[in-house]
Amino acid sequence: MDKLKDIIMKRFSLITSVILISIIVLFSGCSNKELRVYENEDEMLADAKSKIKSISIDEFKKIFDSEEKYYLIDVREAVEYDTSCIPGAINIPRGLLEFQIGNKVPERRANVYVYCDNGERSTLAVSSLPELKFSKAILIESGFNAWKEKYPEDIELEPAGDAKEESAPPPSSGGCGG
Repeated sequence: MDKLKDIIMKRFSLITSVILISIIVLFSGCSNKELRVYENEDEMLADAKSKIKSISIDEFKKIFDSEEKYYLIDVREAVEYDTSCIPGAINIPRGLLEFQIGNKVPERRANVYVYCDNGERSTLAVSSLPELKFSKAILIESGFNAWKEKYPEDIELEPAGDAKEESAPPPSSGGCGG
């Protein structure tokens, strides 16, 4: 009986060791993402921009005027978007992008053009999208401010997007307390 216990304990110890080594190898070998520490936000933006595809507002204007199918993502805050946007844009604020884009852009292989007011938030947004399997994420350089200045005819004022809340009906003048 003691011999059987010894055999079982040795096998259990061997199996446990193999599992533990496998877990260590799995978690240490799967991360190919380099941890990088930046001196400031400009350095972080420059690094992100060096790793993404971008186009000018003039290049995007040609796409905008064409029949090409694409998604256009505005990563400005809802308050900014509610004032004006590029027609057809879907508002997903930068802070919510990773949580909402899968629901609002179901085609991960489609071209996804991204802008903000000046290109900074959208640079970081585009750099994160490949991690969510959006392989054709493209930055629109200079952002909405430059677009608005150069193409004022292609601005949608007060778009009816997700951020808009239905206004409450006016209170009635009759009934109890009225």
